[in-house]
Amino acid sequence: MKVLIAGRRQDLMDTTLAQVRNDGFEAVGHIEDEKIVEELKIGSYDVLAIGDGVEPDSKVNFRQVVADHSPDTRVLEICGPDTLLPGLRKLRQNE
Repeated sequence: MKVLIAGRRQDLMDTTLAQVRNDGFEAVGHIEDEKIVEELKIGSYDVLAIGDGVEPDSKVNFRQVVADHSPDTRVLEICGPDTLLPGLRKLRQNE
């Protein structure tokens, strides 16, 4: 499963990416909106995971980009790194 993670803190992103990859997911993460939007437009992601620290306007924008460019991408809103893996595992079970 290919995952794009949208967050705001690089230290959390680094830790989260390591955890997600160790669990067998292919993951990319960014903290800048421009890079996230670019990835959504050119990448083929199964899941967009949006961190709790991402501003509401950015969340709306990301969802719109998914709808316009990647309608098969599922959006998962998370509340910290501890909620990401359980959410991804659940999505993986439902494939």
